[in-house]
Amino acid sequence: MSVVIDTGEVPPGERFDLWADATPRVFEPLAVAPRGDTPFEGRVARHPLGPLTLYRLRADPSRVTRTRAMIGASDPEWVQVSLLLAGRCVVEQDGRQSVLSAGDFASWASSRPYAVDAHTQHDLLV
Repeated sequence: MSVVIDTGEVPPGERFDLWADATPRVFEPLAVAPRGDTPFEGRVARHPLGPLTLYRLRADPSRVTRTRAMIGASDPEWVQVSLLLAGRCVVEQDGRQSVLSAGDFASWASSRPYAVDAHTQHDLLV
């Protein structure tokens, strides 16, 4: 296991900037917006599993979006499958929307615009 991002390593006023800057490099080009004004906390750990990579992401409420322009800049052509361990998220792609609670699965493709909107603190396996 390797920790890829841990906002606890920087002062509270710098945490969201670290998260927003590092997240697109860990996954693929995407935009991250906070859903609150308190100091942000987030952590991502990577677990290589042969040809797959498992990420465990724990973070405060936020919204991640991937646009056509971001796809044009870089597309790893991934299918991402997620399991929400805690919290509440909404996943949107191709005009469809899924509301996730703890124990729910969702999937999305990096080659099409999507959004993942975490309404609460969340713990997600991807």
